[in-house]
Amino acid sequence: LQHTHYIPYSNPEKTELRNLMEVPSAELLSAHARWGQRFGKEIRTWLNTLQQTPHLIASHGHTIFHQPDQGFTFQLGDGYALQREVGLPVVFDFRSADVAAGGQGAPLVPFGEFHLFPTYEHFLNIGGIANGSSRGKDTMVARDISFANMWFNHSSQKRGWAFDENGEGAKQGVVCGSLYSQLLEESLSIPGSLSAELAMNSLRWIDAAGISAEDELRTELEVMLEVFRQKWNVQGTVLVTGGGAKNTFLLERMNQTLSANFVAAAPELIDFKEALIFAFLGLLRTRGEKNVFPSVTGAKFATSGGIFLP
Repeated sequence: LQHTHYIPYSNPEKTELRNLMEVPSAELLSAHARWGQRFGKEIRTWLNTLQQTPHLIASHGHTIFHQPDQGFTFQLGDGYALQREVGLPVVFDFRSADVAAGGQGAPLVPFGEFHLFPTYEHFLNIGGIANGSSRGKDTMVARDISFANMWFNHSSQKRGWAFDENGEGAKQGVVCGSLYSQLLEESLSIPGSLSAELAMNSLRWIDAAGISAEDELRTELEVMLEVFRQKWNVQGTVLVTGGGAKNTFLLERMNQTLSANFVAAAPELIDFKEALIFAFLGLLRTRGEKNVFPSVTGAKFATSGGIFLP
């Protein structure tokens, strides 16, 4: 990592992104073009401050729909519009090729973990969804495990917090048994990859429970731990990245209740590991090389995923 830069979404932008699953198709396509332009302008502004020109822009985009069982996935942020703004080669739409090959289109990050972080055996990324991967001889074994910040942030916002900093809200809460049972049963019943669409039932149950935000957070956290215990109870050291790696109470509870040693990565790697890996996947796409493990995604064959605009 040579240079990194983070631009937060504004509150109106967060609201728009949350609501795009429900808008008419023409409005969604308009937003797709507009966000591609927005990404391009932000990248161009940043590159001007650095006075550097990269070889490639690799843009994952913001996932709105992910329904691989129906044969599609959609990440907002049109790569053509982005390229018009920056005038550089762009790779985007990384997941659709794998979905078309019968895969889940996820997770893609394990391919980068395997090649870029050879000293680690296990990896955990805690974002909206927690996903884990483990090194094999020639591939990775990986899966989506549990909803994570998708739950935590939803409950935190009821207290006016953007997120539950250090897990302090969850630490103050107690487990609601009925909600715990609902969330656990739902979480264990979902096969394959997780998505915002699949989270909607659980978010409705959380809202209907009629408990404090702190109790919601603690219940969600303990459900997540039990899902881990049943779905991904690995041994040894696990490198933890994603926003959830900064949740000190969550990591403390993981190390108390699970058999692995969960270690948060360095701060810059926590924030930018996935950006780094998608840059790597984009580079492989420009070379026409495979950039996915079909053994991980369930695809019939390996693909070189992404639309490449030279």
